[in-house]
Amino acid sequence: MNNYNFPYLFMPSETELVKARKKVADFVSNAKANNRKISFLTLVFPSALKHTQKELEKYCLKPFLVFLTESFNVSYVWRCLLNAKGNFYFRLVVDSVVPLEKLREKWNQIINKGAVKGIADFNYVDSYQREKLEFYKDGFKLKPEHTNDLEYLNIPYLKKYLSEMAKPEVQRFANPATVDIMIGNEVSKLSQSNFIEVTK
Repeated sequence: MNNYNFPYLFMPSETELVKARKKVADFVSNAKANNRKISFLTLVFPSALKHTQKELEKYCLKPFLVFLTESFNVSYVWRCLLNAKGNFYFRLVVDSVVPLEKLREKWNQIINKGAVKGIADFNYVDSYQREKLEFYKDGFKLKPEHTNDLEYLNIPYLKKYLSEMAKPEVQRFANPATVDIMIGNEVSKLSQSNFIEVTK
């Protein structure tokens, strides 16, 4: 099965959009015809980006895709998007069920690889960890945008905080949730909508 990527980031032409939708639909149909389950992956960066889209694709996504195919014998479709804060992230449709924790561990390792000649260091996990340790240095608190949440909605933040603080200091906030996976029937809708959805 072929692997595909959709290099456009902003509004494609109608022809490109139709072509992309067809490729994703064909990919999903082919996987199902071969009795392969579908997974929908989202890969994010936990701290502010310092690299261009091309650099992130070359030094982060590409080695991750190599790991994905060599470790789990999968085919995939991927594309790059921008979130509301202007940060890049990647979406993939994969023709297999893949283990979340192994993918997250590998992605965090890749985006925290350190120095690469000629460009900024890749230290996204280290930066995230420093930010979190500084934020919580005086104990648990909420970010301003969360302070108006209902009390029960703050429980996940508190649980996450307590879970991290129970670890040795060097391990606290060292494995951020940078990979998310959805499996099964929900993917069919996502592959036809969210995956192809264009960021303006």
